Amino acid sequence: MLTWDELESIVSLLEGPVPAKWQLDQAFSSAELPFSRINRIRLRHRRLIDTPTTPSASYTLPGASWTDEPTSMTGDVDDHGDDPELLDLLLMSRSLGATDPRDKVYALLGLGKHDIIPDYNTSPEDVFIEFAQHQIGSVTDLRSRVERFEVELSVRVREVRRAMVMLSCAGRQNQQRELPSWVPDWTIDLASRPLCFGLGLGQRYSAGGDRLGTFDYDFEVGLQLSGILLDAVQRVGITLLNLDVPDPHALITGWWKEAQQIADKRIARTPGSTLYTDAFEAMRRRLFICKHGYYISEVQHRRRHSLLDETELLANSAHNASMTLTLGPTRGRVMFASSTGFLGLVPHGTKEGDVVFIVRGADVPYVLRQHGSGYELIGEAYVQGIMDGEALAMAGLVGQDVVLR
Repeated sequence: MLTWDELESIVSLLEGPVPAKWQLDQAFSSAELPFSRINRIRLRHRRLIDTPTTPSASYTLPGASWTDEPTSMTGDVDDHGDDPELLDLLLMSRSLGATDPRDKVYALLGLGKHDIIPDYNTSPEDVFIEFAQHQIGSVTDLRSRVERFEVELSVRVREVRRAMVMLSCAGRQNQQRELPSWVPDWTIDLASRPLCFGLGLGQRYSAGGDRLGTFDYDFEVGLQLSGILLDAVQRVGITLLNLDVPDPHALITGWWKEAQQIADKRIARTPGSTLYTDAFEAMRRRLFICKHGYYISEVQHRRRHSLLDETELLANSAHNASMTLTLGPTRGRVMFASSTGFLGLVPHGTKEGDVVFIVRGADVPYVLRQHGSGYELIGEAYVQGIMDGEALAMAGLVGQDVVLR
């Protein structure tokens, strides 16, 4: 047990000035930088206890509306404006346990914004499904309003961003319970850091463009999405990178050799290659992976476009297996090659014949698996050469609708 003042002291020490470029996407701020959100609550609390609540402070001036709450009583015009969204809280607390799985959601209801009414007569699966439906529903409601003005919905809108983050936290790769594949299972840790969080420091991918396509849920059908079927998986790795091994360096070396073998036969004219750099090398550089398969943080690799800097970096940097197996993009993912030669990363467990689908408005492509008349979501993918929307203009790729079960 500790007092609020003690907690405040701790947070004030942990919370330094936050660079503005870290705050480009509010959908990620509390998940990636949780102390930033906590510090806002701390500052609001400090304003409250530092502001005297005298009788004169609550006096309403003649002519003022009875709804005009004195700011001196709240410390702010909108006292709950900085309260976190429920999705933010779920992302922050995903690795924490709960005796009752339903409390993975219900225990957070008093801390953030939501319109969910707790009901312990429902199953944990239904609780998770209801939350996911709320996220989809907020996008559907917003879309119905903007369609009246005959405009497309931007993916930078907060509701859309949150729905996309939720989708990236779902998939069979991240599930143990019997759930629709597009619904996150909040009782287990993520198998890998979501690619939709981008390259760090606010940089994001934009594989699906900046306008949302079909994004709607039907109770009898499933989650309906529109996009482009890029290609089918032809070759895929099997080596899983995780921390529970006696020799992580040997594991990373084995993973890297497997990845090179998959890429070798496709390296000459692979989509995503440039005049001077093949697709595998370009992927390695963009994902901050050294020539031995280790993840190098963006801060160390900030001048990554210089070949001279890369030589110096490899000579002076120790291989960090722990960082590779926690924050690195290869954790929980394997190398793949598609039928027409695309290279990239897909969730561990992806099978030959699975398809790579680009959802309109999504940051990253997704791996889907045929399931009856629809598909199951397996998880996010990284495909070299299409992460900035290039596939939207490629000849021969036709848009289509899919249903996720």
